[in-house]
Amino acid sequence: MVRKTAIHLYVGVVALLLLLGRNVLQCGEPGYKAIDVQTGGSVRGTVRLSGSVSDLTVPTGKDDKICGPTVLLSKFSTGRNGGVKNAIVYIQKIGEGKPFPPGKKYLLDQKECRYKPHVMVLPFGSPLEIVNSDPVLHNVHISELGLGRASVLNIAQPIKGQRSTIQASQIRKPGFLVATCDAGHPWMSAYVMVAEHPYYAVTDEDGNYMIDDIPPGEYRLTMWHEGIRVTKVDTNKGKTVRYEYEDPYVTESQIKIEKGRPARVDFNMRLREAGVSFTSSTLKSGTLPQRCRTLFVYMADMCDEFSYDA
Repeated sequence: MVRKTAIHLYVGVVALLLLLGRNVLQCGEPGYKAIDVQTGGSVRGTVRLSGSVSDLTVPTGKDDKICGPTVLLSKFSTGRNGGVKNAIVYIQKIGEGKPFPPGKKYLLDQKECRYKPHVMVLPFGSPLEIVNSDPVLHNVHISELGLGRASVLNIAQPIKGQRSTIQASQIRKPGFLVATCDAGHPWMSAYVMVAEHPYYAVTDEDGNYMIDDIPPGEYRLTMWHEGIRVTKVDTNKGKTVRYEYEDPYVTESQIKIEKGRPARVDFNMRLREAGVSFTSSTLKSGTLPQRCRTLFVYMADMCDEFSYDA
C-alpha cells in the first residue's frame, strides 16, 4: 500500500514538473540579457489565411450613439493576398540580444467602444496605462489568458479621459493578457503579449512582419493569432454579457539566422475544422464521463488543446 501511494505521488510530482516546465517555456527565457548586437541578422515574412472567414454582425444594444448600432464580432482582418493583420510573430527562448527601445510608454485606449490597439506587446517589467476616450462607462477587466484566467485589473472608468495604470508589479510573468469590458460591451477585447525580450513583431495591414538585429544562431519562430470563431455566448436576463472564442492559433517554424543576412519565413494560417474542441476548462465542466475526463483533462493541460472530430 505504501509503495503504491509512493508511486502515485511520484507520478503526480513528475506531471506537475512537466506542466510547470511547459509554462516556463511558453513565457520565455528567464533572465534575458541586453547586449550590443553588431552582426545580427533578420527575418521577415507574411502571415496569410488559408480559406475564408464569415463576419458576424450583432447589435450593440447599448450606448449606440458612441458604440454604433452594430459591431463585428470577429476581430479578424485581412489585406492584400490574404495577409492577416494583428498576428504576433516572435522568437522563443532567446537568452540575449538587443534591448527594448528606451523611454517608450505603453497605452491601451478605449475609443468608440473598441480597444485600440487590438493587439499590442508590452515589455515585462513595464507599466501599462489604460484610458477611456468615450463619454460612457467602461469597466476594464484584464486577465491572464489561459487556464484559470487570473485577474490582473478590474476597474470602472465612468469618466471620459479617465486613466488607470497597471503597475509592473501587478503583472506576475510574461505571457498573454486579455482585456474585456464588463459594463455592457461584451464585444470589446484586446490582447497584450507581455514579452521578456524585444524579438517580436505585430503584422501590418497586409500580414507582413520583420524582426531585426537577431544574434546569429538557430531559433524557433512562433506565430500567434487570437481565436476567431465564437464558441459560446453567455446571457443574463436576455442580454449578452460575454462572448467566448475558440483557442488561439499557434504555428512554429525553425529558423537559422546568419551574420548580416536576411531570412524569410511565411506562415499559412489554416482555420480549424468543425468538430469538438476540448480544453481543460471545458472538460472539467462535465461534458464527458468521469472515467474519460481525468485523462483528457491531463492531456489538455499538458498540450493546451487537442481536437476530436465528432
